[in-house]
Amino acid sequence: MRPVTQSPDEVAMSPQSQEQYRNLFDPLTGVPTWALLLDRTQVALRRAARAQRYVAVLVIHKVAWPPGHDEDLKALATHFLASVRPDDTVARVSDRTFVVVCCNVRDTGDVARIAQRLVQDVGIECHLGKLLATFEADAEALITRALHETMSFTPER
Repeated sequence: MRPVTQSPDEVAMSPQSQEQYRNLFDPLTGVPTWALLLDRTQVALRRAARAQRYVAVLVIHKVAWPPGHDEDLKALATHFLASVRPDDTVARVSDRTFVVVCCNVRDTGDVARIAQRLVQDVGIECHLGKLLATFEADAEALITRALHETMSFTPER
């Protein structure tokens, strides 16, 4: 009997590996979820401390997207990824909320430019929150604060 060989692409992930992957990456968009976002934010904060820079957290909340348009949501995540640098993180933390963590930010002008690239030419309605943090921040507290500030925002009438 001949041994069966499989290419790396043909080898299925173990059930444990599949579960770990689902815990770290959004199955629809492929971007990180909460657990990986926290880890990458902590790394960004440590890098900021070494470089004496800031970490920017941007929250894109209440993305107005019609139900059943999953391909469009995937395209939106791809746009967000293309709008930031390779070492920045785009994560999906709920159905209509993305969080972007940017490393080595110099000032609020950098944050404004990043925010503009994220929402420019995508044709979505959303709330956009921005927070600039120093290296002393705790990753979970930082993300939670940014989410809270964005989600509790009420526009003036």
